[in-house]
Amino acid sequence: MTATQHKHINLQTDQLTVGYFNAKELTPVLENISIKAYAGELICFMGPNGVGKSTLLRTICNLQKPLSGSISIEGIDINQLDAQAMAQAISLVLTDSINAGNLTAYELVALGRYPYLGWNLKVNDTDQNKIDHAIAQAGIESYVRKKIYELSDGQLQKVMIARALAQDTPLLILDEPTAHLDLNNRVAIVNLLKKLARDENKTIIMATHELDLALQSADKLWLAGYNKPIIEGIPEDLVLNGSIDEVFQLKGYDLKTGTLKKESMGRKVNLSGSGHTYLWTKNALERNGYEIDTLALTHITIDDETNYWKINKDVTAHTLEDLIKQLNQTIL
Repeated sequence: MTATQHKHINLQTDQLTVGYFNAKELTPVLENISIKAYAGELICFMGPNGVGKSTLLRTICNLQKPLSGSISIEGIDINQLDAQAMAQAISLVLTDSINAGNLTAYELVALGRYPYLGWNLKVNDTDQNKIDHAIAQAGIESYVRKKIYELSDGQLQKVMIARALAQDTPLLILDEPTAHLDLNNRVAIVNLLKKLARDENKTIIMATHELDLALQSADKLWLAGYNKPIIEGIPEDLVLNGSIDEVFQLKGYDLKTGTLKKESMGRKVNLSGSGHTYLWTKNALERNGYEIDTLALTHITIDDETNYWKINKDVTAHTLEDLIKQLNQTIL
């Protein structure tokens, strides 16, 4: 048996079809979805715009009804769960702007305990521990007493994740959590979600367009294409078997190497070196139309001690910009 087969299944769908009802007909968006999500997994749900990712997530959260098929959480059909039980099973983080009024970040996180509170809404020791643990896990201690309107987009997203953690559900679903964030915050959010899935043994499903981050961080990908069944698997398998290329029809991006496809001008150089300097030198050369060829007459050698470059052992370049200029002058 594989390691995955020993894991607990938090979410399962069977022949699920999602879409919309209107007065005259049903409009399916994604059909015949039979997938499993295990505890401890970060799953990135990907596909072109308008393919139905948000529709599936809303259906899983029971915010709209499926056209057919079933959804179960920890083995229980969601039709058997009332609103309170659903809130204790799934926590949801959306990208919609929130109107938190004058709430502090702490107060917003504490709202995650609402499904567990009695009629008097009194927070007990268990609730307090869950709130404190969520704040620590999300790493928001330094600004937890600030007002929501005082937070940056990245800080607010972490607060929303902390609120979902305080809700203490086996499933955490996020719809485009890195949208509108800068690179540092996108990486921080994905790394946080990866850590939470592992450390808290939760199933975290994230709809995203961040293909580069998903390929490096996700335990599983769900790929949704137009008029295609959802494909699931680990990122590397879906790269190698062509599934990602088939769904996204990527132009100008080489998934096998994880780089942009660069247009060659037919100019060839032989490059010797190692490490990061070699990789960025190769990138600069290819971006400027040079092919790396061990049989090329022009030989570039990287001096790892000085980070200088030698062209045919007699011309020295002190920067990559200088190297490209020297090559442009000597290779026609």
